[in-house]
Amino acid sequence: MELQWPLILFTTLLAWAAGLFAAQCVWALRGKGARAQMPALITSAVLLVVGGIAVFFHLEHWERIFNGFGHMTSGITQELIAIVVLAVVMVVYFVYLRRGGDEAKVPTWLSIVGIVVAAILVIVMGHSYMMASLPAWNSLLQIASLLGAACGFGPATMALICAVRDESSDLDAKANLIGQAVNVVLVVAYGLPARGVFPLLPSLNVRGITGILWECLPLFIAAFLNQYLANAPRFAIHASLGDEELGVFAIIYMPAVAINMLSLFVFRPLLTRMALRWAEGKRGEFFAIVRRGLLTTAGAFVLVAVVTYFIGAPLLTLVYSTDVSDYLPELMVLVLGGALNAAGVILYYALATMRRLRAVLVAFLIAGGTAYLAAAPLVRSFAMMGASLAYASTMALLAILFVAFMLIPVRNAPIETESVNG
Repeated sequence: MELQWPLILFTTLLAWAAGLFAAQCVWALRGKGARAQMPALITSAVLLVVGGIAVFFHLEHWERIFNGFGHMTSGITQELIAIVVLAVVMVVYFVYLRRGGDEAKVPTWLSIVGIVVAAILVIVMGHSYMMASLPAWNSLLQIASLLGAACGFGPATMALICAVRDESSDLDAKANLIGQAVNVVLVVAYGLPARGVFPLLPSLNVRGITGILWECLPLFIAAFLNQYLANAPRFAIHASLGDEELGVFAIIYMPAVAINMLSLFVFRPLLTRMALRWAEGKRGEFFAIVRRGLLTTAGAFVLVAVVTYFIGAPLLTLVYSTDVSDYLPELMVLVLGGALNAAGVILYYALATMRRLRAVLVAFLIAGGTAYLAAAPLVRSFAMMGASLAYASTMALLAILFVAFMLIPVRNAPIETESVNG
């Protein structure tokens, strides 16, 4: 069995993040390490993010990781839910730390919840890798070893942060000793029976990793350009109108985000079915799912547009304490742009499933170049309406290009199936 280094990094870093967060909750329960609380929370959050990124390198086609999110029984879905819950608890913990000032006090209930959620994340993560086809992973001791890693990494890192912040206490040594002892016992209990199942020396497939990075390069560049498309009007406003108008634009842009959320909430569970239909050669059913996603986007557009027209400006004014009642036309144009953006995302998923990655890149390059050339003149000529038109027009161009590339036949298009395993 070949060692899966992305998964090793994922499980190790997440166990480290959960262990550190649980450790700082223990310190908070004991009233220790007040000045170390915020650095520990930041470190834990960084470990959580980096560990989440590492798992993408396990898949030959990383974009298909989203196909697993539509099933509650999928290990990757359960991991995602546990990660999100831990992230929410971290945010609440952060709020209490900010309110507490130098004392950095958090409620007892929150510390207990933090410990429980951190442990659940590690257990869920370990359980998702239990499968009969991989005997080395198909053991409760595998889950125990991850809990041991959390017990080892967490207190040790918290003790180090306390030492750096000049807040060492007797709790550091005691918790560290107990954590390392638990870690050794659980890791040895799992490692001894499993040592003959996989090689002890690392195996690095450089050619495979390079191939994945090269194949995903168009999507990487496209993702960068996608961010530029969304921000090109903001850059033009900042250069021509000023920061006050930039703040107003950020407020009236919010309904466009709502359309994306509504449409993708319905469409994302269909991604797995869409990928299977394409792999099975059922082109009619594949495009039917795409059309369903586009119809959902159209429905979301109508709903959000009606709400925005009648109560959008007053509601945004109430929430953000900034009067945007004079920007109703711009608001409606941005809602249209948001719908076109959501349609573009659906078409992007379809093209990625069809393995038309270079077509995706070409479309983003054309749309990005158009936004670069058009945004500034439009803003100079029409102010905020120009920015809204720049956003909507580039989103429309991108969607049109995606449709055009989908309709262009490609000979010998690759058809592959790949399971998604978190």
